[in-house]
Amino acid sequence: MTLAQIKPTLIMLHRWIGLALTPLFLLIALSGAILAFKPILEQERSSPNESKPDAVELSRVASLIDSIDPLGGEITAIKIDNERQQLVVRSQSSEPEGHYDLTTGERITSLREEPTGDIFGFAKRLHKGLLLDLRIVVEVATYLMLFTVVVAPLLAWPRWKNNLTGWHRGIGWVLLPLLVMLPFTGVLMTLHVGMPKLPGMSERGISLSINQALQIASGKENPGYLTMARKFRGGSVLLAAKEPQGEQLYIITDTAMTAINPQDNLIKSLHGGTLAGSWSGLLNLLGAIALSLLVITGCIAWFRRSRQSARRMSNSDADILVAYASQTGTAARLAQATVNALQASGTRIALASIGTLLPQEMSRYRDNLLLVSTTGEGNIPDSTQVFLKSLNGCSLTGSRFSLLALGDRRYQHFCGGAETLRKELLASGAAESLPMQRIDGKPEGIWHEWLTSIAETLKLEVDNTVTLPQEQEIRVILKQRQRLDTAGMYGRSHPSYSLLLKTESQIESTAGDLLLIAPKAYEKERCYSIGSSSYITPGHIRLTISLHQWRDDQGTQQTGSTSDMLCRQLREGDEFTARVRQHPGFHAPKDDSRPLILLGTGCGIAPFIGFIEEREHAVNAGPLWLFYGNRWREIDYLYGDQIESLHAMGVITKLDCAFSRDQVSPCYVNHKLHEQGAELTRWLIEDDAALYICGRGSTLGKSIDQALKEILSLHTDYSASDIDQLIIHWSASGKLRRDLFD
Repeated sequence: MTLAQIKPTLIMLHRWIGLALTPLFLLIALSGAILAFKPILEQERSSPNESKPDAVELSRVASLIDSIDPLGGEITAIKIDNERQQLVVRSQSSEPEGHYDLTTGERITSLREEPTGDIFGFAKRLHKGLLLDLRIVVEVATYLMLFTVVVAPLLAWPRWKNNLTGWHRGIGWVLLPLLVMLPFTGVLMTLHVGMPKLPGMSERGISLSINQALQIASGKENPGYLTMARKFRGGSVLLAAKEPQGEQLYIITDTAMTAINPQDNLIKSLHGGTLAGSWSGLLNLLGAIALSLLVITGCIAWFRRSRQSARRMSNSDADILVAYASQTGTAARLAQATVNALQASGTRIALASIGTLLPQEMSRYRDNLLLVSTTGEGNIPDSTQVFLKSLNGCSLTGSRFSLLALGDRRYQHFCGGAETLRKELLASGAAESLPMQRIDGKPEGIWHEWLTSIAETLKLEVDNTVTLPQEQEIRVILKQRQRLDTAGMYGRSHPSYSLLLKTESQIESTAGDLLLIAPKAYEKERCYSIGSSSYITPGHIRLTISLHQWRDDQGTQQTGSTSDMLCRQLREGDEFTARVRQHPGFHAPKDDSRPLILLGTGCGIAPFIGFIEEREHAVNAGPLWLFYGNRWREIDYLYGDQIESLHAMGVITKLDCAFSRDQVSPCYVNHKLHEQGAELTRWLIEDDAALYICGRGSTLGKSIDQALKEILSLHTDYSASDIDQLIIHWSASGKLRRDLFD
């Protein structure tokens, strides 16, 4: 099994373990950070000439313990605070626990009232057992923490960016040895690896009490001044004492008192930050803070991904759903107007693009009002293709819908896209509330009639004063026209042009919006993608247009009237009328730091030139990967010099071009996608990159889904059905967006 095959599983485990155990990881890491201060402070306080408090005689401590615990079986651990002259007692029951005056034996306070001054004791109990002696929980969490740290380098190469993900990775890679060392030594300690050799336990199996151990120790050579004693393995007692050369440990049994040097336990010294004094403590402090930051940034990143993947629904608990399938924005505008008109009834209305829905979501609503455009020769809009495919085998029994179809009678398959969707819905078991209504030309009249019928059928009120929003008509001037292909080279190129238009009035538009242009009054408008932003180049609009040419049935060369006007007839300085249409379904992500993959062929580069320009001017721009395809590099590499320059500058992080006729075997963009399959999968799944596709629906539109499925199948362990659902989810969440044309 290769890394590529198990990588998705590792990513899932890395993220979900970190998310599920966030509170536990933070408690362990932050308490470890507090404990890392202890060796730092102890070295700062130590001095050869510093006077130490007098050591307390062991016999006095033993006498005091005997008075506290006469039976000698309750106390499990003691700690001597020589500076405060206090004895801290812990026991199996709460009765003898507390702080005692070493001189008088008087009980000062219970452990429940323990002063906050013992911050290190508190942090140690939190670090080892979460204050509840839950050592097993901490040990399991340490194993899982080690797993998440160790697998992290397998999931992402070191590539720093000034954003949350970049800092998360940067901290992880720069401090990787330290991050691995802390949980690794913790795991070794749970396995008792590296511990010094311990003396044999009592052959008679006698279990010593704390008091008995102190009495044995008091009869031996004074082991410095006592700091701690606790019950240990095999009925023995572990005693700690401060000596001139440092801390010394003793194992006391009924037959022997054996000295153990703590420095012999390399693993514990590394984990506790005591190997090299304050320097070890500082390193541990840095590691603990870094672990905490990784946990926090990982959680924030997950939260952001969750928000980005949320459905774009205006009201998920609504009674009526208004959904649209729009290629150029008309159906979207009608849908919004429909919501505005129906809100007068007080009914809860949801608004969504059909492309952001799963078919089964239709069953949530009392009725689904669908407004559907047709594109090309009777096709459903590109954004709705995934929804249409997902209807296959889906049961919608009990769901109801009413469909308003938008089309053009001049085309052979008038409203063909809407008719296709209607048939699939009916085949899936959904029922029509009203017969499908068709619109040709201006939609106001028929839309009002359809709305009235809907209101009567569903017993709703309609606000008849609501009108369709009118797009602003503007005057534009052709400021500059530049041919992008190499003109006349072997007669093989499709003439393509970059047009810079100047607007007389200030308008707001961004890359991906549409400019509607009609060659003559009353003729059908054509839509062109805007490749600029009014926020960067105010008062100007950039278009990329290919001269539309074809041969009719008689073999006569024909030219599209609108593209001919723009590419040939107009002269620089000429004016004409146009309309700007907002197209939010194909705007770049609002988060400029989000990784972005752009896939364009031919004039599909039109909106992407604007996307790249926006990233160039962004303060916190994330990585951008451009795939571009055409026929010949030397002939129709549209904006080639500009693209190569932006790539050299780093605005375009990665660039892959495919020119199908530059070699004997055709090379298409899909081939480049397969070549970069592993990296592409990492960007999409691990980095949550957004993927935008623009090109001809008859070519790129038919092949891109299949290419994505093949790549994900090869580089993940997802099943075919999982991949289908993943692509549906990407389209629904806006992670995957298409703008296809013919």
